[in-house]
Amino acid sequence: MPLLTSALSFLAISQLLFLGIVLLVQYRQQVLAQLIVLFSLCMSGYLLLVTTLFDGNVFAVQVLSLLAVSTPAVLWVLAMLLFVDNSRLARPGLLLIAVYIPAHVVGNLLVALGHDSSLLTVTSFLFPQLAMLSLSVHAIYLGIAGRDNDLIEERRIVRVPFVISMGIYVAVVLVSSVDTGQNIAAQTPTTEAFVQYRRLFLATYALGVALTLNMAFFGLKPGAAALLSNASEAGRRQGRLAKPVSKQDLKLLQRLKKAMEEDRLFMQEGLTITALARIISAPEYKLRRLINKQLKFRNFNQYINSHRIREAGRLLAETEEPIANIALATGFSALSSFNQVFKETHGVPPRDYRLMHRGLQAPAPATSR
Repeated sequence: MPLLTSALSFLAISQLLFLGIVLLVQYRQQVLAQLIVLFSLCMSGYLLLVTTLFDGNVFAVQVLSLLAVSTPAVLWVLAMLLFVDNSRLARPGLLLIAVYIPAHVVGNLLVALGHDSSLLTVTSFLFPQLAMLSLSVHAIYLGIAGRDNDLIEERRIVRVPFVISMGIYVAVVLVSSVDTGQNIAAQTPTTEAFVQYRRLFLATYALGVALTLNMAFFGLKPGAAALLSNASEAGRRQGRLAKPVSKQDLKLLQRLKKAMEEDRLFMQEGLTITALARIISAPEYKLRRLINKQLKFRNFNQYINSHRIREAGRLLAETEEPIANIALATGFSALSSFNQVFKETHGVPPRDYRLMHRGLQAPAPATSR
């Protein structure tokens, strides 16, 4: 069984390294491509641990263990950049990564030096396990939560299979309490057999995931550049009509413009792309493609919010309506979300925007003496 496990592990590693090499050659300037390469290396590190090839080599085990426990962190960063448009990495997640990885590394080194205690087990093993599981679950959530509003066809195709398969893989590793170089419990013939079957299963699963990644990538190769492109670069082109436009697209654009500018459908709270497609009598997939390819928006919320913020800006400059009323009137469900989107768009809060457009100076932030 160990021989079969090692063979499957090395096959999976070869697939992951092949994908990494292709990405480095063709898309090495893209941050997302670099993260996928790093993720492949982290998975490969875990698979090398499964083979037990480096058992007895303390330094090698520590390095491979570091790669293994970094897998969920890389997955989470990848999911944040790939699936959350124009979003900064969440600070709580970054803080969790900054704490659990060093805790695991230091704990592993202390165990290797002969130190052992209940506190050490908690800080170097149990806490990192919970942290990795939390990041994995959040990565899965990110892949699922925004799919309905996603306008990038290539990303809609890969988001659920990619994140779910990766998340399940990491979750299985965590739940099975993978051995990363430290013996948490004494081995018995029964537990040893369980460990062997567990490693065989994980090696098989990893090979399946690696093959799926390669097939998905090469199946989407014509659109891979769009999938790996930086969200912020695409954001600067939002709303600018691409050329050329077919007669069919032009008619659909006219119906869409009428719905937004004359009928002002964007003011409806909770408007979905499915509902909009039904109202303007257009196939949903064509409407998604039109807003993404022609108007250069990456998700439907960005498109709707662009109209809402434009109208909100007009109301702030021309009326005395309270800001909270403007937020609700333009379709936002909460004042906090309105303030956030408005500041991201204009660089200043709504109150300061109103003052600036009336020739008044926004108050400077208070400083302590």
